[in-house]
Amino acid sequence: MEEIEKIYPINNDDIPFTSSNNIYNNVIINTGTRIKCEWENLICVVFNNKIISNSNLFYSDWHMIYPSYINYQNLNYHIYNNISRNYHEILNKTMIIENIDCDFQSFLMTSPFSFSNSGHDLSIILCYVDYIRKNLPLLETIFIFDDYENTNNFKLIKLLLNENIKYIKLKFNKLYSIENIIIVSGDMFDIRKNQNLIEELKILIINNYSDKYDKKLYMNKNIILMKTNRSPNVLLKSTQHNCEKFLCNLENNDFIYIIPEEYDIYLLCLTMLNASKIICSEGSIIYTNHLFFNKNSKIVFIGISCCISYFNEMFNVLNINKMLNNNDENYHEIFNSCINF
Repeated sequence: MEEIEKIYPINNDDIPFTSSNNIYNNVIINTGTRIKCEWENLICVVFNNKIISNSNLFYSDWHMIYPSYINYQNLNYHIYNNISRNYHEILNKTMIIENIDCDFQSFLMTSPFSFSNSGHDLSIILCYVDYIRKNLPLLETIFIFDDYENTNNFKLIKLLLNENIKYIKLKFNKLYSIENIIIVSGDMFDIRKNQNLIEELKILIINNYSDKYDKKLYMNKNIILMKTNRSPNVLLKSTQHNCEKFLCNLENNDFIYIIPEEYDIYLLCLTMLNASKIICSEGSIIYTNHLFFNKNSKIVFIGISCCISYFNEMFNVLNINKMLNNNDENYHEIFNSCINF
């Protein structure tokens, strides 16, 4: 069995292109196994069995940024193991390869975070949207993961793309052969670079959906957007707040607790765009949602995070530098701060 010598980021110069337009020939895609609450791994093999994929790009960058925290052999959420397994499945042809015939201008729109972290996913997907709008005005076909069309991010980016684009779903645990496909890398963790698209999204949502809901549902709400024991999909337990009593008391004081993935995305955006007060915590719960925060609202940020300076620049923020639990001796002080801010 041939072993992996190196994981190649998608923009590596050693991987040959057919042109400068990021068009790859004879790509084999292994979609792998979808594991709930884990980052996904979609692999493309191009010539010489070199691996390129969106997950490799993240994985390489993260390793370089945090060398003491993560290593290649024991990466959090089993990214390395999944990549290795999928790669060997391609080499050993343990599954039947399904050929896909499509228009020459087809585009791969997937990320390792498609079903696990909406903020990281949207930061990558918006880069793809920006690339498509600038370079592929005649694009007809986009490949996405199976079930991705049901995610909030997909509903958002469809507002920004040509309505005539056809979306082809890649099922999990499948090998696909595609003769020509455009694959580009997406930047992560810097979602602000696509602020123009975000502002366009806000305008589209306000113009197209404000009158489709009763204004009582979204105007001047006090909302809670915290990663807590109520959240159904939590990857990093270390940033989860266990504070049920705290939440109940807030709800008794005219706050509503929101689980974003269970909310209608357009109603969610309108609620945040028109909120009076927002209580939030660090983690994926805010990576996407903060883009739609009302800049005139009061925001209480609870938790220890390096991104608080960024929030201070954008919003009127009360920073409570503390993790909460049901036995917190400062519980009443924190609650009163949230109510009286």
